[in-house]
Amino acid sequence: MFEAELAEALELLDAHIARDPGHQAYAYVRKQLVDVKTFTADGRCPTDQEIGRTTFGSYAAHELHDHPELARVLGRLANYLDQWPPGVRAPSWHDGRPAR
Repeated sequence: MFEAELAEALELLDAHIARDPGHQAYAYVRKQLVDVKTFTADGRCPTDQEIGRTTFGSYAAHELHDHPELARVLGRLANYLDQWPPGVRAPSWHDGRPAR
């Protein structure tokens, strides 16, 4: 499920923040993940504008490449958002791609 991936990303990120609280990339990505959690709460379909405000996927690829597990999870979330089918609620995962 998308929600499980988002929870995993936040958990991994929080662990990195606990080890290095001054790392600006972590704070930047965490804010975006909290925004994603808010605009997808209760299975709500995010708007194109909300999705367009997320840049954590490409940012993670450039700034967090030395943390492959975190970058992998963030990349999957970003790909899901980029390919979010219009009007789809309660997303789920199948082979890393959105279920339709």
